[in-house]
Amino acid sequence: MHQFKLLCTLVTSSVLLAACGGGGSGSNNTSNLANPEGAYEGTTSSGTDFTALVLDNGISWATYGARIAGTLYVYGVVSGVNGTYNGSTFTTSVKDYFYTGETYSGTLSASYVPGTSFNGSISYTNGNSGSFNAGAVPLSSFNYNTPANLANAAGTWNGVTSSGASGSISITSGGSLSGTIGGCSLSGQVTPRSSGKNVFDASITFGASPCAYPGVTSSGNAVVYPITGGLTQLVLVGTTPDRSAGTAFLSQR
Repeated sequence: MHQFKLLCTLVTSSVLLAACGGGGSGSNNTSNLANPEGAYEGTTSSGTDFTALVLDNGISWATYGARIAGTLYVYGVVSGVNGTYNGSTFTTSVKDYFYTGETYSGTLSASYVPGTSFNGSISYTNGNSGSFNAGAVPLSSFNYNTPANLANAAGTWNGVTSSGASGSISITSGGSLSGTIGGCSLSGQVTPRSSGKNVFDASITFGASPCAYPGVTSSGNAVVYPITGGLTQLVLVGTTPDRSAGTAFLSQR
C-alpha cells in the first residue's frame, strides 16, 4: 500500500530539480494569522522518516525515506500548492512523486504550532491515507529564519536523484546553474527568497534529448545546510509546470 510515500526526498529519472518552495499558487490568508511556515522533521504512521518545508506563500515540500546515521535516503517527494491556514490548521492539495515514477494526488491537513510542531494526515484519491507527526528542525541543523546565502550554494555538487540518475551541477556566485544529470543537460538560476528566509527559489530548463522534458522549465526550491562529518547537504526539489512530474536532487560535499 502506498501509505504516505509522502514526506522525504527525490524522484523521476528526468531529473526535474528544484528545491523546497518556488512555483505554484500561494496562500490567500490574512496576514494577522499565525503562519505555519518553517522546517519540520518527523515520522509517518508507516514508519517513514521525512523532512518538510512550509513557505510563507502557502507552498510546501516534503521529502521522505529512511534516515540512517543522520542522512535521509529518499523514496519520494511531496509537493503542495494553494495551501491555506487559519492560525492553527493548514490544508493543501498535494502531489506525491514516488521514486519509481508513480504519482499520487491527495489532500494534506495538519494542525500546527508555528516553528514548533506540524501534525496531521494525507488522504489520497486512490483511497489510501496516512498520518504524520513532526517537530521543528533543530536550529543547530537548519535555521529557517536566517537569509539564504549564495556563497553556501556556490560551487560544484555531485549527486543523485531518487531514481538513481547521477550527475553534477555547478552554481556560480551569482546563482547561475548548469550541469548534466543522467545525460540530460540543465541550465537555470538559484535565487535567495525575497522573504529573507533560508530557502532558495530555483528554476531549471532541460536541454534536448535524452532529457525527458526537452525545453521545459521546472520550478521549485533548494536548501543548503550542514550535516554530520563536517559535510554540507544540498537538496533541490521541483516540478514541471503542469505538476505531472517532480523530483529532487541530493548532494553532499
